Amino acid sequence: MGKIKQHYHWVIALIVFVETIIFAGFFNSFSAFTVPITESLDLTRGAYSLAVTARSVFSFVSTLCTGYLFYHFGYRKSAIFSLLLGAGALILMVFSNSLVMLTVSNSLFGFSCGVCTTAGVVRIVKSWFKKHQGLMLGVISMATGIGGSLMTTMLTEIMVRSNWQYAFIFAALLMIIVAISYFALRDEPSQMGLAPYGDNLTVQNVTKADAKHLEWAGHTFKELLRLPQFYLMILCPLLSCTCVYLTFMVFTPHFQDNGFSQTEASGYYSILMLILSVSKLFGGWLLDKIDAKRVTVICMICAAISQWLLCDVSNPIITYFAMILHAFSLLCTTITIPMLAMTLFGYQSYGSTTGIFLSLVSLASMLATPISNLFYDLLGSYVPVFQVAAILDLVTLGLYLLLYFLSDKEKKKWLSEHEQS
Repeated sequence: MGKIKQHYHWVIALIVFVETIIFAGFFNSFSAFTVPITESLDLTRGAYSLAVTARSVFSFVSTLCTGYLFYHFGYRKSAIFSLLLGAGALILMVFSNSLVMLTVSNSLFGFSCGVCTTAGVVRIVKSWFKKHQGLMLGVISMATGIGGSLMTTMLTEIMVRSNWQYAFIFAALLMIIVAISYFALRDEPSQMGLAPYGDNLTVQNVTKADAKHLEWAGHTFKELLRLPQFYLMILCPLLSCTCVYLTFMVFTPHFQDNGFSQTEASGYYSILMLILSVSKLFGGWLLDKIDAKRVTVICMICAAISQWLLCDVSNPIITYFAMILHAFSLLCTTITIPMLAMTLFGYQSYGSTTGIFLSLVSLASMLATPISNLFYDLLGSYVPVFQVAAILDLVTLGLYLLLYFLSDKEKKKWLSEHEQS
């Protein structure tokens, strides 16, 4: 038991890793249910997107509330409540026989998302790991890809053999099991008499990348509110995540519209999620090697190319290449945002800015899903949406470069003033 306690950092990481596989994996498999649910309840995809939008709205609200929940109740209690709420929402969806009930149940599920997704992962990694935070964030976040692949495959098999309701019940049971395992989790290493992993780093052991971070305390949150680049930072993730989600949220139905069966389309999506898991591991390592600014630039370039190529999925070689690029571009919706906030604005306001910026991811999915599906109802295809998204990716890239210029200028000014004092 002594050795387990000494290395409890890895137990915590394993628990959160499994939770991410189940919860985020199910969340990322939602597009596989678009056709079965709309056909079962006799809904148009545009009408169904209203329920999905409600889920995204409450996910946005819950992400904004994560700081409050963590401060007053701690991560463990908040996560257990969220997992049970998510499971209950799925059970309610099973009995939904109208758009109203489907919207209510999706709203409840959305409210459980804030703690159980990236905001929660960032919180626990920051508490338990001081060294290799980018890599650990990437390792745990890669579970979303693994989970998306596993959950999509399992749930599709259940749907093929029975129906989508049984698939939801299965997912709900898994969330309840994970909630029980969270009783073994602790919010802070100090609660077990431990220090964060890597807390014994000496000055000589600090890498050049760490030194850059340590010298940049940054502004307080009140000071940031007076800076134009703060509002530009709100705009950039919102646009970039919306553009990427315009494709990702309708990936499976897009393949079905192009002649693939539900099983074949889900198979492609499962492969995409596996590629995403590898991309997050690689992305986490890359964040520790180069700054988040460069990684974000690469993400936007990959997004533009992949969305243009995915307009035509008839050639499997080009399609798989596009899927690899698209998987890497999805990093801009997860691990790059908290690291980018730290790089641009420093550690002093990190807690306040991270929740705001991560909530933009939920807002982006809220906007992207109805936009894609409403245009589908209007045009009968997702292709025009993909093409517009690819163009907007490049526009957003330009805004990011402007943001970097303004932030670097402010950082140099701040460092100059503090060196003189």
